[in-house]
Amino acid sequence: MRPFMRDAISGILPFVRREKFYFFLLLFVLLVTVFINSLGQILADTVIFVQDGHPEEVIPLDRLEESFTSNPVIYIAFLAIILLILLFCLVGMILDILYLYLTQTGETLLGQTRSLEPAKWGFWDICKAVIIFLFAQRVLLFAELFVFRAVPFLEDRHNLRLMLSATIADIAVISAVLFYVRAERRQALSSLGLTAKGFLVNIRYGVLSYVGLMPVLAAVMFGSSNLFRYFNIPVEPQPVLIILKEETHIPSLVYMCFFTSLLGPVLEEIFFRGFVYGVLRKRTGVFWGIVLSAAFFAYIHANLASFFPILCLGILLAYLYEKTGSLIPSITVHAIHNSLSLAFLLFLRHVAG
Repeated sequence: MRPFMRDAISGILPFVRREKFYFFLLLFVLLVTVFINSLGQILADTVIFVQDGHPEEVIPLDRLEESFTSNPVIYIAFLAIILLILLFCLVGMILDILYLYLTQTGETLLGQTRSLEPAKWGFWDICKAVIIFLFAQRVLLFAELFVFRAVPFLEDRHNLRLMLSATIADIAVISAVLFYVRAERRQALSSLGLTAKGFLVNIRYGVLSYVGLMPVLAAVMFGSSNLFRYFNIPVEPQPVLIILKEETHIPSLVYMCFFTSLLGPVLEEIFFRGFVYGVLRKRTGVFWGIVLSAAFFAYIHANLASFFPILCLGILLAYLYEKTGSLIPSITVHAIHNSLSLAFLLFLRHVAG
């Protein structure tokens, strides 16, 4: 850090410590302001999207408003969710400030479980894995048309077939990754961050890190949504919104929740952090490895509206992997994020009836 920045921080910190009560009050005011504005935009983006130039409702807005005003239980539940999120955002801001402060003193909230092993696989291996993924998608497209439809249980379950196809494609990619690492490069699974060392401690790191990320995500979502509105950029919905709107088959919803909340995060962390980041880190260094792997992660999930929030999430996930040498913290953060997002959408779906 440059000397003038170090001097500025050392001069500000005593003042912040002395007046910390008022700073916490100010942080809370700012947090509530940003969150309320963000919530309004999130609800608007959740229930309405543009298709073929015309607005179409994913979850009817008028039914949401009617449910909130006519049913006290639903209103109280929604209010409790909002207050809980606000509380976690406030705690997250405190954790972020504490992390920055400890960084200046040479300490850290995150301990290193193990050092990352240099990746022996290379950029071409990433390309091969992507090719396998694209090939699996095309094969599964034919399977969707000519095989899955012939299975009685899947015949009328379009969304379930899509989720199963996504699962098979992801498993095909991870199988290729494990083959490249274990069979071709002769490296242990720990080189991908798959280690049980410090398991519970790493889960705690993941939980604390996600709480710290919440105010950042709220600010980025608020900023990006206003940016899109200012430039009049149409926003398409996340595919999960469409599935939630259409799906009434309970087993399909259960599997979607399992894939989104647990299986998907595990498979994606092995690929994006364990596999892709390992190569980018070796080629470009830690900083650009984190940024580029996060950008790739956000691009693959692309939907324009969620690019910047997912970019922030990807940066945290790669940073956690770099700091701890384990995928457990990043899997924990990824699973929590997906689970909370899915739970919120399911709540809105239930409220809208």
